[in-house]
Amino acid sequence: MCALHWRVRRAALGLRQRDVADKAGISQSRYSLLERGETDPRDEEARAIDQALQLPAEIDRALGEAEKPLTSQ
Repeated sequence: MCALHWRVRRAALGLRQRDVADKAGISQSRYSLLERGETDPRDEEARAIDQALQLPAEIDRALGEAEKPLTSQ
């Protein structure tokens, strides 16, 4: 999952970076670097962050639809 997606999900949940970092078991400064895309997450970090940023299914679907590229008609 890309860093922008994490930022959008965090905002949708009304969480601070500190909240996500605590839930994921990493430092706030590490999460900040990851969210800004300045470093790549280790697999276990990515899984923990994804778990911390779980959204209700209907919101997750809406975000997925919003991220799809527009197709020309």
